[in-house]
Amino acid sequence: MSMTAAAKTKRPGADFSNFFERYGTISVFAVMIAINIIWTPNFLRIGTVRNIINQSTTILLTGLGMTLVIATGGINIAVGSIMALASMVSAKTMGLGILPCVLIGLLASAACGALSGIIIV
Repeated sequence: MSMTAAAKTKRPGADFSNFFERYGTISVFAVMIAINIIWTPNFLRIGTVRNIINQSTTILLTGLGMTLVIATGGINIAVGSIMALASMVSAKTMGLGILPCVLIGLLASAACGALSGIIIV
C-alpha cells in the first residue's frame, strides 16, 4: 500500500499529536481548572472568580495592547516598565484624591510612552 493510501485510511482524530497541536492550550487550561476545583474547596465561589478576574485584568489589557503593537509590525519591551512607573506615580500622588491620582499616572505613562516611541522611531 502506498503512503497516500495509508494516509487516507487514517481515522480523523486518531493522531494525538495533531489533537494537542490544535487544542493543547485549552486542554492544559481545562486540566488546571479541574485540579483547582478538586483541591481548593472554595474555588467556584463568586468571590474567588471575581478575585481572579480582578487580578488578571491588568495583564489582559497589557497583552491586548501588545498584540495590537506586534500586529502592526512594531515591538516595545518597555511596556512593563512604563506600567510600573505609572503605578508608582499613582501611588505617590494618592493623597491628592482619586481623579488627580489617575490623571497624573496616565500623564506620566503617556509621556514615557511617547518618549519611548520617539526614541524607537
